Amino acid sequence: MSRSMLSSTKEASKATEGRLKDRNVKCAVFDRPLAPSPLRSNSSRLSSAPEPSTTILYLPLTSNKEFRDPEFDPETADFCATFNDKWMPEQVDLLADLTSFNFMQEAERIRSAVKEAYERKRAYRLYLEGLEA
Repeated sequence: MSRSMLSSTKEASKATEGRLKDRNVKCAVFDRPLAPSPLRSNSSRLSSAPEPSTTILYLPLTSNKEFRDPEFDPETADFCATFNDKWMPEQVDLLADLTSFNFMQEAERIRSAVKEAYERKRAYRLYLEGLEA
């Protein structure tokens, strides 16, 4: 990955995290079409097929004012630094509990996104199976 590509990815990630934090949302759902298949241009039957897509659920490690320790912020906690290789059991528990708490708060959004992605992929697969018949 080139340096400029990595830089733009980091910037996009920071911008997304900022928007999520402002709205107090712990999970972002990205649904993007996959790259077009070369088969599409060669087959008129496939040209009318629905576009397959990929869904990404992004749950950044962010603080949560409703967590049992509302002052804990993994962005500023010294033990959460990238190069920290010495963790105390209570630090691991705190971070795991925060992650679980954020996940549970967003469980319905996650379920919904996974279900929608499954239904889209299933519809696409059934469409393709119908072409083969």
